[in-house]
Amino acid sequence: MKKIDKLQKLLDTHIPSAYWSTTYQGSKIPISIDMDSSDWNQTLITTINEVAARIYKDGEIGGPETILISGKYSLMQSLIHSLLYMKSDVTMHKGYYCIGKLAGKYDILVIPNLLSEDKIFVCKQYDTSKDPFNVENYAKIGVVQIQKLNSSTIWKI
Repeated sequence: MKKIDKLQKLLDTHIPSAYWSTTYQGSKIPISIDMDSSDWNQTLITTINEVAARIYKDGEIGGPETILISGKYSLMQSLIHSLLYMKSDVTMHKGYYCIGKLAGKYDILVIPNLLSEDKIFVCKQYDTSKDPFNVENYAKIGVVQIQKLNSSTIWKI
């Protein structure tokens, strides 16, 4: 079995523990009257932090430090790059690339052959210097499911 297939199988066993809704159009998201553009941005980071906190509460030392996203779908990368606390710094690796650091604590890894287009995998690894395809290196994984709404729907938290 290929490394990507093993990783995909591992990730597929995890069900979303949080949901975040968007029209998936970056800053053009229709927002409610109570929110400004930084609010919708902050709520995604807050959702990711809540998933990370659940992992930490489960007894793992330290918080999650890696986020995995699919590289097949540029919309997910655009969404991540649009976040206020995203510091971009692309580093190429064999089979994946790092697009930067989110909120000063999460390395964002893009796996080109990952099939999970609407999920953000928040991961606690035993050793972040190891290949992300090494499935034994994952201590805990949390999932944020991105829900795409049609453009006529008002986004709700």
